[in-house]
Amino acid sequence: MLEQSPMNKKVPLKSERNLIKTFITEYRNLEKKVSNIEINLYPHYFEKGIDAYKSEAGLTGNYIKKTLKSTVALQSKLNIFNTKFSHSYIVTTRIMGFDGRKILLYQELLLKNELLATLQTLSISFDIKMRKSCQFEPEINERLKKIYDNHFNLPLPEDFSPLFELTAS
Repeated sequence: MLEQSPMNKKVPLKSERNLIKTFITEYRNLEKKVSNIEINLYPHYFEKGIDAYKSEAGLTGNYIKKTLKSTVALQSKLNIFNTKFSHSYIVTTRIMGFDGRKILLYQELLLKNELLATLQTLSISFDIKMRKSCQFEPEINERLKKIYDNHFNLPLPEDFSPLFELTAS
């Protein structure tokens, strides 16, 4: 079931490149000019893409309650190339690295076909009760591996320079 809120509408879809796509419609009454407010919303839009990726991978609220495991972002790098006002954006999310415990995500924020910003995030599987990193549960590991395998042979984005190297453990 997709989340709906008065602020935005999240619709995860598979694109022709197997990327996880999130369409964001901004319902706030923002001024029709580029402002710091708009730039400050970019991380919020990327977070909506993370929500779609988590849903695709099965990392839902029920999973967290059942296993007492979640993911934690360790480090991220945001690149802003352009700022433009719009009420509609697209966020694509792609797994660039996966080792069973850590995930390197690469996201693009697009306005139509124009790249506005990118975000790389290194996340780990985290055992809430033990307070340490852990392997993903087998069913989640399988889903993430399948998504990663679909993304592995896609051409690298022009600006991609990995912040982290992941090797299978």
